[in-house]
Amino acid sequence: MLARSGLIPIEITLSGGANAFDVLDGENLVKFDPPMERTATGTLKVYLKPGLYAIRVPGRQPTPMRVLGEAFGVTV
Repeated sequence: MLARSGLIPIEITLSGGANAFDVLDGENLVKFDPPMERTATGTLKVYLKPGLYAIRVPGRQPTPMRVLGEAFGVTV
């Protein structure tokens, strides 16, 4: 497991045969590359600062997400 000081680990599970996703800044929906690690097939852990984000799977609408102060998981 990677140590990420000040960042919140978010576990993202891809569904429906998806194999890729983008993390978008929640304010202006600009793609960025946060630190991440694969935890299982179809599941990755992304490390984010508290704030508003969106997860975009190609061919689908972005899924909004609010990161507060604790880890959680989301399926997209």
